[in-house]
Parts: sequence; structure tokens; C-alpha cells
Amino acid sequence: MICVLIPRTGVLIAIHYNFTDSLRLLIVGCPFERRFMVMGNVFQAPGMKQSFVEDAHVHTSDAAVIRRRNYFSKDYSPPTVVWKLSAHDVYDPDLYYPIYETNPAKRIYRGQCFLINQRDFLPETGQACRYGTDKDADRVERLFKRLGYHVQRYFNVNQAMMQRLFHEASTLDHSCFDSFVCFILSHGENGMIYATDGPVSVEAVVSCFRGDRCPTLIGKPKLFFLQACRGTRFDEGVSLPLKTDALEEILVTKLPSESDILLAHSTVPGYFAWRNSASGSWFIQELCKILEDDLTGKQAHDILTLLTVVARCVAYQYRSNTGRPDSRSMVQMTDFSSTLTRRMFLTGSPRCP
Repeated sequence: MICVLIPRTGVLIAIHYNFTDSLRLLIVGCPFERRFMVMGNVFQAPGMKQSFVEDAHVHTSDAAVIRRRNYFSKDYSPPTVVWKLSAHDVYDPDLYYPIYETNPAKRIYRGQCFLINQRDFLPETGQACRYGTDKDADRVERLFKRLGYHVQRYFNVNQAMMQRLFHEASTLDHSCFDSFVCFILSHGENGMIYATDGPVSVEAVVSCFRGDRCPTLIGKPKLFFLQACRGTRFDEGVSLPLKTDALEEILVTKLPSESDILLAHSTVPGYFAWRNSASGSWFIQELCKILEDDLTGKQAHDILTLLTVVARCVAYQYRSNTGRPDSRSMVQMTDFSSTLTRRMFLTGSPRCP
């Protein structure tokens, strides 16, 4: 058997040559990816015999992952192909998405992180300058580089460019990545996010990464974090009764039909999202702080657990201070919806204290 790793593409091809002077393509895939395609194709040069075609086959055990730094080592043993889940795996509450090794110095990343930072807007949009947003963007960029992502940062993007960026991102080959992350920092309305010259549908952005439009991200987590208003209402909050230690939680969600997508909003539908012009937005700053703490902690936690902590911190620790009676001492409730089918860890593999 001959194994060929095509430079720059990360694609591995294994070709088998047998005594019937026949060539057979056994597997094709990416050694960093957790699935390979088992091929039944047979290639023949003129004059080659055809007797082997009827029983040409490949065992699935031949299609397996080759470790990133050990492509052809003698101690290599094929691990389980993660796309094939046992009945036990399906019901395993601790099952998590594979986490690929990273080496930024060698341009080996966990995935792409798109960061769109909208600060200035055309006058006809009626949207004011978003002072403080650069603080958010800087912190997100630093953090996700530490997390092993290739951060692509964009500033003041118009509608046409935003649509083009997401179309191009969805057509990229994500085979060697374990996930995709997107941050959009902008103004917004319920269901819309603003480009510099007008609104863009959130659904249009997310739908670019559905399985039928982005096949190399099928079965992989796609995370979207949106810092934007979803309306104009202020949340005045409610006072807790003194004799109770319980708080009834109302979760406002609209789950997408696509699988393996997380959509995290800075606020619930219809409400204003707060941002400090000097220090950044409540949601993004608290999200980065929680992820940074988890990255350096003894035990990693999955993203849904961390987003719950973010929601609690924003709800309990932040109050607006605008100097205006109609918007003073307002609060904010973050919101997320998820169709993730496994636990997703951004800060590393699960580990015990």
C-alpha cells in the first residue's frame, strides 16, 4: 500500500497495488479530520486484468485517523471513527465533540473564527457610532487566538461584503478543523444585524453554514455570538422577595432547525443590549472573562455551562448608569439557543481536578 499526503491540502490518499496488476483507491480524507471516505473505485491501466473487480472491497477499519505529528509512525493504531456512534454513545450525556490539536506556529488551527466589528454607520441607517466596540474586538481576538483559532477580523463591513464573506466562509474547506466560530459586534433589531449601510438577516448569515450548504462542517459545532440590540425596550428588572432564595427563570429561545449550531445573543428579543463606551459591552466582556478563567482553571467546562454562567453574571452584576431617569439602573438578560448534539469545549478537553 502507498500512502500519499498531499501538501497544503491535508488530504491523505491510500492506494493499494495487488498481484493482479490492479490499483485500488482505498481511502481519501484528512488526517486531522475525524472521518474518512472509504472508496470502492477501481483504477485500471490498459491491459490490466479485471478478475478482481467483483470482490473488490475495503474494511472500514482501514479508514482511520492518523495522528497529527505521527503520520507514519510504527506505534500508530487506528482509532475509532467518530461518525459511527454506538447505542451507548447516543445516550451518553458526556459525549463531546472531538478537539483537534493546534500549532499556530505551523498554521494548524482548531478552526476559523470570523470577527466582524461594526463601529461606524452611514447616516441614512440612523445608527450611531458604537464607541467601545474596539475593546470587545481586541479581547475576542486575543482570546480566540489563545484558544487555537485562526481569527479573521473585519472592520466596518457593508451589506454586500458581509454577504460575500459568509458565502466564501461557507465554501471554504473546513475538513481539517473541528469547529467554526463567528462574532458579529454591531447594532441590531430583532432578527436583523446591521452592516454599515443597512440590516442583514441573522437567519441569512446562519443558514450559510447549514449542512447542505457547508458540507465540510457537517456534524461539527458552529458557534455564533451576536453583540447587538434586538429591540428598543429597556429591562427595568424585578425586585426579589426578601424571604425567598429562588428565582424563576424564563428562557426565551427559538431553536434553529439546523443541527450543531449555537446562537448566542447579548440580549433577549425586543430588548436593548448595553455597551460601555470605555470598557466595551456587558455580554462580550463577561463572555471573554468566563472563557479566560475556564482556560486557566483546573477543569474545563462545556460552552452551554459557561454561557449559563455568563447569563447569571450579566443579570446579577450589571446595571446601567446613563444619568437619564428613563434608562438608569436597567438590567440585561442574555439569550442562547442550541441544536448542539454533543458537549462542546472551547477551552480544552474535559479534565478532572
